[in-house]
Amino acid sequence: MFRTTDIRTPEGLELVRAFVSSEAGHGPLKEKVAELVKLHGAMAKIEQEIQTAHEQMQEYRLRMDELHAQLVTLKAVRTAGPLMQNLEKKMAEISDRLSKATLEVVSLKERLMIARVHFQEGVAELTLGQP
Repeated sequence: MFRTTDIRTPEGLELVRAFVSSEAGHGPLKEKVAELVKLHGAMAKIEQEIQTAHEQMQEYRLRMDELHAQLVTLKAVRTAGPLMQNLEKKMAEISDRLSKATLEVVSLKERLMIARVHFQEGVAELTLGQP
């Protein structure tokens, strides 16, 4: 029995996972498919890391907005010198964290792009290598 499926779709990937986990398939095809399933899992993990980083960055931005509002309010008060310095220091720290998180997202997106290219190459080799 032969069946064609697109492993780039969630439904197709579930069929492939079932094939890989079963005892029915063996040999080089099963190994290649198992490698693609593993690569797909790595891509999903990277996507989750990107989502988490975006959420963290949003929190940093909200905190920076809060600090900025507090600083603007304190500028009207003459005796707020030490408190203002502390808030400015906190704002600089959060800004640094936001910059680092942005660089991390760029790095993660690069890794995801490379993983997608490898995945597509693996899919193409599977379809081209089979009769």
